[in-house]
Amino acid sequence: MKFALFLLALCAAAAVTPASAISGFSYPTLMAEFDVEGSWDNAVEITPEPGFFGAIKLAGGLNISLGRTALQDIAHAFGNGIQTYQYAGYTTSWLCYTHAGRRIWFIVDLTYETTDDVNVATIIDEPSDPATDAIFLCGDEPRAMLVKPDTLPVVGATRDELNARFKAQIPAGTTRVTGMSDAATEGSGIYDMKIVTYRLKDNVVDAVHIAEDYMTDDEEPE
Repeated sequence: MKFALFLLALCAAAAVTPASAISGFSYPTLMAEFDVEGSWDNAVEITPEPGFFGAIKLAGGLNISLGRTALQDIAHAFGNGIQTYQYAGYTTSWLCYTHAGRRIWFIVDLTYETTDDVNVATIIDEPSDPATDAIFLCGDEPRAMLVKPDTLPVVGATRDELNARFKAQIPAGTTRVTGMSDAATEGSGIYDMKIVTYRLKDNVVDAVHIAEDYMTDDEEPE
């Protein structure tokens, strides 16, 4: 169970400021903002329908199914070495790519509770940061960039497009939007949790955090 990344996303979706939910892994700029006290207190909450996004499309033709696509498969497709951060029992692994002013992260979280969480749980698309791109080995790779999915607005979407897609009423000037859905597969005892977090500037999405996780009956969300 990818508890650390999932709790981070869940807290963001609930418009609650998480307290270093992934034990200090704040390399992505957007993730670092989650740790700033009060920065997400006024986030606008949206209510996506269950299953509101499917596979995440990349420019190089690869489709990422969160929770199912292995980080190693992305490394094989686009090159670059998998990086790892360890802290107090948590092992967070990632791949990072940049192109044309964007930076995309594919993140996996491992704990001592399990050894089989090797699949990508989180994708973050944000502006690149030349000061840190090289440090985190974020190689230039246009094929790794997000392609606008049919069902999920991403970077470049306007506030009006978010309102239309999610049947929401996001006010002008909003800078933070979060949403979460969960759906149970009948008879399986498995709940599919999907989370999206948007940062807007001048009513246009400039960063997005997408996460998905699977929970069993004994972990059912309240």
